[in-house]
Amino acid sequence: MKKSILILLLLVCSISFSQNIKFEGIVIDTDKVPVEMANVMALNAATKAMDAYAITNDKAMSLS
Repeated sequence: MKKSILILLLLVCSISFSQNIKFEGIVIDTDKVPVEMANVMALNAATKAMDAYAITNDKAMSLS
């Protein structure tokens, strides 16, 4: 019983401290034309690791 409570507590803590990264915007080229299927990455400045990524969609040209 104590193990299941501990596991549940750890899961709740990990969920509550997790980060949500949201991209919003439009990717355009030098001619101000929206770019389809562009890869966008969020890099952690401290660790230089990739925290999140997104690919622009082909309909609204916005990040999905």
